[in-house]
Amino acid sequence: MISDLTPSNVNPESFQSVQTPQVSIVIPTYNGLKFLPQTIASVMAQTFQNFELLLIDDGSSDGTAAWVAQFNHVQSLNTTNHQSDRQIGHQIRFFQQQRGGVSAARNLGIQNAVGEFVAFLDADDLWVPTKLAHQVDYLTQHSQVGLVHGWIALMDEAGMLTGRVLSSRPEDSSLPCLLTKNSVACQTAMVRRSCFEQAGVFDSKADTVEDWDVWMRVARFYPIAVLPEVLAHYRQVETSLSRSHERMAPIYEYVIERNYAFCRDELTRLGLDDRKLKAKSYASAYQCLAWKAIQCQLPDVTQAYKYQSRALNHRPKIILTLEYWRLLAAIGLKTLLPPKRYQLLQRYFYGIRSGSKSKS
Repeated sequence: MISDLTPSNVNPESFQSVQTPQVSIVIPTYNGLKFLPQTIASVMAQTFQNFELLLIDDGSSDGTAAWVAQFNHVQSLNTTNHQSDRQIGHQIRFFQQQRGGVSAARNLGIQNAVGEFVAFLDADDLWVPTKLAHQVDYLTQHSQVGLVHGWIALMDEAGMLTGRVLSSRPEDSSLPCLLTKNSVACQTAMVRRSCFEQAGVFDSKADTVEDWDVWMRVARFYPIAVLPEVLAHYRQVETSLSRSHERMAPIYEYVIERNYAFCRDELTRLGLDDRKLKAKSYASAYQCLAWKAIQCQLPDVTQAYKYQSRALNHRPKIILTLEYWRLLAAIGLKTLLPPKRYQLLQRYFYGIRSGSKSKS
């Protein structure tokens, strides 16, 4: 059963400022209280303040509800005493649901959102202060664009940046490219709320790659744009859902087959061979699974080799790519080196890559 647990039974409209919030921020959480205060702080620190914040509790048992009640109480005092202009009016609209997964949680947020734009953030990640401002400005000036996203910088569990930045080019957001690889980091995505009426919302059957599934559907109907700047910091946590490679393998197949069925006519119109493109999608998916197999808390090097072999079977040309050899080297080093040595070497190479990118 879903309940709105905002203190004193306050009507949700009271959380809105005098004007309707332009952006609705949706944060799903499941026992994420360890990092949630930092995440919320990065939202409150945004230079753009015309937003509402919806926190969706997906069956947590870590005291999240009590923390939210205390947070909203403090926010009420700040508003009354005018002690913090920046935070006036920004209480958390808090919803609870029985454990249903991240897709169901995000969909509940979308269902209750009132903003023209919807932005997504996970409960352990952070935004840079200008994230919302830059994206609202872009979508306001480009009315045909349905989604805008940006780059993410990786940080470790303690919040220290690793030096690695995941970037993407404008062409990576086209439908054919998105079908082969997800270039849209959910933590950086801002979507026109109207897009979900056309493309649909998150699919619970696709949990673990549910965001990629949605972005492909959005790309069928709307242009997707990327801002060439870091908009979010992604926390790499060993126990995070994204490390569950065994669960992800059949979900990748479901998402790939489903979306190619939807897009077959569009690909034909573009003069593209959907069989070759699908082979590229599977190769990319299995390489992603191989990375996850060696990066999880209990690395499975044998399974990583199997994923890499499947990727090669689907698309032999990947042997000519740098990504193939980077992955092969990582698997080999993971086999030979103790965990701490591997992490030090990994951080060293991330630093080199980050430095070379900044010079270019």
